[in-house]
Amino acid sequence: MTETFTETPDAMLARAVASHQRGELAEAESLYRTLLAADPRQPDALHYLGLLGFQTGHLAPAEELLAQAAAAAPGDPVVLNNWGIVLARLGRLAEARARFEAAISRGPGYADAIVNLANVLADAGEPEAAEARYREALAIAPGSVEARNNLGRLLLSRKRLAEAVASFEEALRARPGHASAMNNLGNALREQGRLEEACRCYREAARMRPDDPEPASNLLVAMTTDPALSPDDVFAAHREFAARFEAGVPAAAFPPRATGRLRVGYVSADLRAHAVSAFAIALLEHHDRARFEVTVYHNAAVEDEFTRRARASADRFVVVAGLSDDELARRVRADAIDVLVDLSGHTAGNRLLAFARRAAPVQATWLGYLGSTGLAAMDFRVTDDRMDPPGRTERWHTETLVRLPASPWCYRPWPGSPEVSALPATGRGHVTFVSSANPAKLNGAVFAAWSRLLARVPGSRLLVHAPDDAAFRQRVLAGLGDTGDPAGRVDFFPRLPVGEYLRRLAGADIGLDSFPCAGATTTLDALWMGLPVVSLAGEAPWSRPGASLLGTLDLAQCLAGTPEAYVERAAALASDLPALATLRQSLRPRLQASPLMDEAAFARGMEDALLRMARLKGIVAGGQAA
Repeated sequence: MTETFTETPDAMLARAVASHQRGELAEAESLYRTLLAADPRQPDALHYLGLLGFQTGHLAPAEELLAQAAAAAPGDPVVLNNWGIVLARLGRLAEARARFEAAISRGPGYADAIVNLANVLADAGEPEAAEARYREALAIAPGSVEARNNLGRLLLSRKRLAEAVASFEEALRARPGHASAMNNLGNALREQGRLEEACRCYREAARMRPDDPEPASNLLVAMTTDPALSPDDVFAAHREFAARFEAGVPAAAFPPRATGRLRVGYVSADLRAHAVSAFAIALLEHHDRARFEVTVYHNAAVEDEFTRRARASADRFVVVAGLSDDELARRVRADAIDVLVDLSGHTAGNRLLAFARRAAPVQATWLGYLGSTGLAAMDFRVTDDRMDPPGRTERWHTETLVRLPASPWCYRPWPGSPEVSALPATGRGHVTFVSSANPAKLNGAVFAAWSRLLARVPGSRLLVHAPDDAAFRQRVLAGLGDTGDPAGRVDFFPRLPVGEYLRRLAGADIGLDSFPCAGATTTLDALWMGLPVVSLAGEAPWSRPGASLLGTLDLAQCLAGTPEAYVERAAALASDLPALATLRQSLRPRLQASPLMDEAAFARGMEDALLRMARLKGIVAGGQAA
């Protein structure tokens, strides 16, 4: 005889929750579903099963379950809060905001919901309101690590670096093992120019959370700016990243390609007011729709006018910010993408782990990162023969290099750019050098070269893009100390609206690039405003965008191969003001007439490269060398 035991719904729910808390997710899911089979409106089972779906990256089903839980338990602030979290991850910010506000109204003093509302406000471009909400949450719960960490992120985004560092440090004092706060502290320290400390934070964050690629990617980006590291050192670290995050990924099989247009997908978090969008949208708008079907995978919840233009230029526009790496890879496969193009590399918002899962039969990286991803699954990197001279940089790549006929950049100036002015030095009687580089790219080697340049050009001044951070600016002045009176010859400007930024550039005479990690957009902006830019072209591709851009414009007098030659080139330009004035007036027309602004030709070159990659991987007929 078989003995039958019965279990009450409350007991089964308690057992399911205990399994859930122990990480026994399959057991918990089975129990939740058993409860729901008996009572489809059981609010706790709906709620917890929705949370389980969120934890495992199944956001759409999780959102449906949480909506049902909210209907079954009207006004429950915890359910509303968790529903809002999932909606936010899905990019449905207005709906998420409404849920968080409802949770707060029904549970006054609910600090977690206030923090989540602040997160949505920050993502929606309301930083003042977000900051007020973070501080409200901290007044209620001074020990809230999430409030401290997210407030720090907001302060960092607004370049209030000292405050951001303090906020992250407070979060870590409250919870020393908080990996996100440690990673974010690294970001803030890096922007303060404290590279060594930043790298220690990234390594510690990666140790705390070894399955999180973000601190590991941040470390790689930081390493490209370190003049003490060789390209071999940096590439070895990229291969270590791949060894960690590609390990155990099963091989993917793809059915034979259907005939018709080549299906190309672009993955980016930066199709918004960001440097990447200026280049990428020009390509999207000029793609030959008779030959290419274009899908954009937008890894961000926020859209602006640039995003809307990208959306209008694509056959499909898919918001993927809420998808896990597995889900993104599955979505790309379902869309039957032939060539998937990464626009981020290791920069913020990248989806490299979806590429590691072999989302498409052909995978390439272009634009956002000047070097190898390190991934074996990344087949190609788009470049040119100036940034990556044949035979010189292949050893620092897992990818095959596909070189465009001109440059991998095609510049679209910001709307409403000021006209090129007369040479300021003519009226002032002294030359002004300017660095508009990302301050995180500045280092002691750069400061030493600038110090020698200021000493070499008497009376000259230096204008430096730098955060409004006393510690960072003092570090710059200390690095320039050998000039005699650095404080009297150096001025700073913070991040500015684009029009003001371009006018600030126009007030200088000669641009100075950073090294070893050089600039691309900043160089093009300066050239557009009539400033020649002196760039040091090193061995690695991340040190050679100047070689590509200036070489395309036949500005060999601006290119140097050593720090000493960098100083000599800049000093030579400063020594002949009439020639400098003539050069200034010629640069915008030269840029306009060059391949760097021929959007249609650039698009044809990129399309030829995409087809070449597809042939090399055997998914279309024919084959040719890269």
